[in-house]
Amino acid sequence: MLADLHRHGGAGALEQWSGFVRHPMHRRWLKEHEAHYDEAGEALWARECLDHVIARLPRRSARELRKLVQKLDDLC
Repeated sequence: MLADLHRHGGAGALEQWSGFVRHPMHRRWLKEHEAHYDEAGEALWARECLDHVIARLPRRSARELRKLVQKLDDLC
């Protein structure tokens, strides 16, 4: 899956989304999205990018990435 993720350009997006949802302030940034656009806006863009990457990955890799992203989404 990692090779597919790098090939389709999603590694950076996954790293950014993961870092965002694990940060203790992420819920506040999401609530105050406009005030904290740098933090929340870029992370939300990365999350959207992951959806596009999942759509382009081979079926097995997409399933693995979807599970990983779902776990991160559950942290929000």
